[in-house]
Amino acid sequence: MGPKGPFDVLSPTAIEWIGDELQDLLKSTSISPETRNALTKLTLFDAQYRERMNLEGRVRWLFYHFPDLNRTEVAKALCVSRAIVQRYIKTQQDQLRRAYQAKAQALS
Repeated sequence: MGPKGPFDVLSPTAIEWIGDELQDLLKSTSISPETRNALTKLTLFDAQYRERMNLEGRVRWLFYHFPDLNRTEVAKALCVSRAIVQRYIKTQQDQLRRAYQAKAQALS
């Protein structure tokens, strides 16, 4: 067996299958119904626009509309690390906090 496992090279067909099928398989087998529901709503929302949201936009949308989602499940569903999801959530929370503070200062 080679240093990278039994297969050293993947065909373009295999890479295409991994991109399409594996993500759907992972979503359907290991994600709670709440997270699956949120992802479905995100997909419906995203389909309304000409250009799809980038990863950061999808994470922010999910946690703005569904703040109690499990971060690990969302990371798994979006095929990214939990650290990336956490970073985007923290950025969003910091920006919202600063906006609320600015609004409060303007009103006082």
